[in-house]
Amino acid sequence: MEFNADAKDGLDHASAAQCQHIRAATRRIEGMRGNVGATVLTRIREVLSLILDVPE
Repeated sequence: MEFNADAKDGLDHASAAQCQHIRAATRRIEGMRGNVGATVLTRIREVLSLILDVPE
């Protein structure tokens, strides 16, 4: 899932959340690079709930 950087999120360029790689990501997170905000976080939660087959 791709999202664009803006003045509020602290990211330098467009980024992506690879929701299908949940297990791999939990072992490789090294620190916070920005804050995507409520809208993008809601989209990520929706995708994860579909992948994991759990209610939102």
